[in-house]
Amino acid sequence: METRKIRATQFLSRFIPFVPLVRALVRYLPPVPRTAIWNRLCGGKLVRLHHHFTVRTEYGLFSGDSYDMLSQFVYYFGGWEPEVSELISERLRPGQTFVDVGANTGWYTVLAAKKVGPSGRVVAIEASPVNFLWLKKNIAKNALGNARLMNEAAWSDEADLSLFQGPDSESGVSTVVPSFAERKSCEMSGTIHARPLAALLSPDEIATLRVLKIDVEGAELEVIRGLEPVLDSTSDDMEVFLELNPGEYDVEELLRPFRERGFRAWIIPNEYLPSHYLSYSKLDHREPLEELLGIPDGQIDVLLSRTRP
Repeated sequence: METRKIRATQFLSRFIPFVPLVRALVRYLPPVPRTAIWNRLCGGKLVRLHHHFTVRTEYGLFSGDSYDMLSQFVYYFGGWEPEVSELISERLRPGQTFVDVGANTGWYTVLAAKKVGPSGRVVAIEASPVNFLWLKKNIAKNALGNARLMNEAAWSDEADLSLFQGPDSESGVSTVVPSFAERKSCEMSGTIHARPLAALLSPDEIATLRVLKIDVEGAELEVIRGLEPVLDSTSDDMEVFLELNPGEYDVEELLRPFRERGFRAWIIPNEYLPSHYLSYSKLDHREPLEELLGIPDGQIDVLLSRTRP
């Protein structure tokens, strides 16, 4: 059986030189033919080839391995989480500060660094050493001097935590939460030093913080606990983009520090289906965000803001 898999992989590797051509067709043809090509060629084994790439996106150069889900979507569709990306892009202005907790391979770090410009700053925190290497590569590719990178974990206090690396096909699910790791088939890969956000960020970064993104695969509550002591030191217009994983913690407890300070939670539509990316257009009318008033049934993305988005 193993020999058969090796032979199949060797056979498929012959098609790697054609991957950029297929990518160009999917990326730039009109919706109907690009969808047909994706369904015929890309929906199967072709996209599961390890193909390292560098492409130009709306926000700069991006490098990755198209076998990995995030990189694959950037490679073929030109972006990642388009609704979230658009909302963050709309908010950032030159000179502001963006903090990316769970920066993964750097999509939002590159986006934000372009938007805040040389006078602004970006802080990117990523626990996975594997993802951190790609993060560093993407910052270097774009010669971004306004980004500070940390290969650490954000947590409620200072500790050394077990780190679980996500599979090659979805490295973004890497986590320090054992129960989350078990559900996502992550493997133990070592330990990582963790500190509260209050210690990871400088007083000036906290005071000028405009947008905070937290996507840490089940560790969101611990990150918020580490932020709460300095939450009153942030600006009145500070907003938080947050992935909620209700199976890992009490969502009401997580939201309490924000609601006590006048924040409301708004649900951001966010699909991970290729069909959504193939049909997505910024020109489409965007519906107003729905307010989160209860406990979600599953993982969702929310925007925490003191004003209606």
